[in-house]
Amino acid sequence: MGTDGWAERLRLSRRLSARTPSTEAHHLAFCDRTGAAIVTVMQRGFDMTMQPDPYGLRPRLAVDLLAAAFRRALERWVADPSETGHEGLADALRDACAAVPESLVLPARTH
Repeated sequence: MGTDGWAERLRLSRRLSARTPSTEAHHLAFCDRTGAAIVTVMQRGFDMTMQPDPYGLRPRLAVDLLAAAFRRALERWVADPSETGHEGLADALRDACAAVPESLVLPARTH
């Protein structure tokens, strides 16, 4: 597998999760715990006094948006067999992150 061996393992892992609900549930629970830990670190490392957020909503949403962008990027990368290395995943993640601001202001269809 060489230097990109991790990429193939990640791709196989994601394909397994897509077919196995219990594995996907474990993955989602792990992501949720990891997100909570990241928020704790953020709250210690960032000056939260400028915009107080007693419930941690803003940092948690920031982490959740990044996690959602990563999941969509990973989904796209796994589905494309021509993308075999980490560069393709990084490109997909950049595209997903760039799409976040516009996804927050989707206009409603008028009838």
